[in-house]
Formats: sequence, C-alpha cells, structure tokens
Amino acid sequence: MSIVNSSSLTAFNSNHELYDKVRPGFDRNKKFLTEFIFDQCLTRGEACNVLELAAGTGKFTKAFLEAVQMRNREVNVTAVDPSQGMLESFQKNIEVGRNVAVYQGSSYSIPLPDNSVDCVIVAQGFHWFADSSSLAEIHRVLNKKTGRLALIWNFDAASAAQKIPNANTKVHISYGDDKVRLYGKIYAETVKELEFNGLIDSSDRVFKLVEMLVGKLTSWDLLATHVYRYDHAVPQYRHGEWRRCMENQNFFDADRAIESFDMGIDSMPKELVFPYWLSRSYITNLSDPEKQAVEKWMSESISKFPMQHLSADGQFVNRFLSTHTYVVPVKNIS
Repeated sequence: MSIVNSSSLTAFNSNHELYDKVRPGFDRNKKFLTEFIFDQCLTRGEACNVLELAAGTGKFTKAFLEAVQMRNREVNVTAVDPSQGMLESFQKNIEVGRNVAVYQGSSYSIPLPDNSVDCVIVAQGFHWFADSSSLAEIHRVLNKKTGRLALIWNFDAASAAQKIPNANTKVHISYGDDKVRLYGKIYAETVKELEFNGLIDSSDRVFKLVEMLVGKLTSWDLLATHVYRYDHAVPQYRHGEWRRCMENQNFFDADRAIESFDMGIDSMPKELVFPYWLSRSYITNLSDPEKQAVEKWMSESISKFPMQHLSADGQFVNRFLSTHTYVVPVKNIS
C-alpha cells in the first residue's frame, strides 16, 4: 500500500489556517460550478452519495453544499483528508451533521464500503496521490454503473497541466468576465492559425490560449515563474504528471473524459500576495531566511508592475485565476 506524501502532510498540518485564508474558493463563476456539479458529477437524478478526498479546509465543500441546497438535491457528503490540521479548519468552516461526515484518511485507505459512492471529487489535491493504488481504491468505493471521478483545480499560470494528450477528450472553454472573453476569442483564432500552420500540436491548444491570456492580462506569471524555482521534488498540478496515471489503467474510461476550463482574472491585495505563495507546501518548508528573500523579491517586483496590471488605486494586483475540471466515468471490471 502506498503512503501519504510526507511533504504535503507536514506543510498542511502547519499552514492550514493560512491556506484557508489566502487560497481562492471555487464559486467565482457560479454557472461553471453548477454545470460541473450537476451536468458532470451528479448524473443520477436521485439522492447521491459523494466522497470528497483531500477535502482540506472545506473550500470546495462549502461551494458544493451551497449549490446542491439551491437545487434542493439530496446529497450525502463524506469528507476525507489525511491532515489533522486541515480537518480542524474544515470543521470550523463546515457544519458536520446529518448529510456531512468527516474522517481522517487517505486515497490509499478510504473508510467506506465497496460500491457505496456515486461520485468521488478531489479539489486541488489529486496530484498528491495520482497513482494506480489510489485509482484502485477510488474505483473500489464507486458505483460501477454510473460512478464518476471528478477532479478540479484553480490555477494561475500556463503549464503542462493544460496540455491534453488524449485526442478523444471533450474540451469545453468558458470565460468568467467580459474582458477575458474578448481576448479569449481573439487568441482562440490565433491558436487555430498556429495549429493549421503546424506550429503547435493539437494537444497544446488550451495551453497556448492560457499562455497568451496570462501574458496579456497580468504580470502574475513573473511571480509564478520565480516561485516555481523552489519547487524541486513536490508533486504539483502544473507539472501535469497526474495525467500519466490515467494512461494504461483499467479503472476509468479515459477516452470518455471531459475537461473544462473557465478562464478569468481577479484582484489580490498586495499584502496577501506573499502569504498566498507561502501557503504552497514547497515555500512553507523553506528556511526563514529563504522565505524573507522571496518576500523581499516579490515586494520589489510588484512595485515595478505596469499600472494596467494593478487596480486603479494601485493597492491590488491582477491575478490570472482560472479553473480546470477533469471528469471521467468508472469502468466495471468485475
């Protein structure tokens, strides 16, 4: 049996309160969220049992419960996380009771019986346990007729994670606001031309679109590129390695996967920019002098950002903030 990544456990046990304070939620575009939940996750029209793995501080859980309440859907949620610290914050944020249960556990040993769950959702965490052992255990608890594995991440930079190698994957793109939509449509045509002329592969369409939007709308990628220098051996969404575990496996039908991207920008107070990056496990685990050096560099860099990448009063930094979902149906291999 595989074990929980020690870097994640150490970091999240210590920084769960900071994580809860500075990490974005999942309700920025409510239309996108409700389509993800009701059109892709909860495909049964009756009462559903949902398992949320790596539930963390409950950021996704909160948005999920609000959405199902608006639809008057009967849904039972089991939240599981290996970090005691994360679960402490979760129970402060989410009322545990009749339709919400919480357990300390992991993807390698899920405290639920076989065939007991209609959908397994992982928000902002699948990259930590993207391996065959996790897939086997997730498959075990899922309903073998209509079960779904649903992954969701917020992301703030172009990366390998937006490269889609499976040509059979259905891809949907939406935009969270008018400005991003305007440039998105322009750059989508540019991407088509690049592909037509053989300058990019079809798998790079979304990646290239994100790259163009980030460069046009913000200076955030300058911060991201600098911080990523410290990310040496820690699993991350952006590496795209989580995709590999969907290859050559027989638990889920990867040819029927659906991926959706909702592109947007938001504004972050200058004083929260470093704490936001500090909530990353690989920055949390740096020495104090290293953290101070990163904070100093960020402050100096932000002071040089062009005004169009700041709020009118200069107190907020524009951040590219988008959401990526990946939903795949279970296979019945019995």
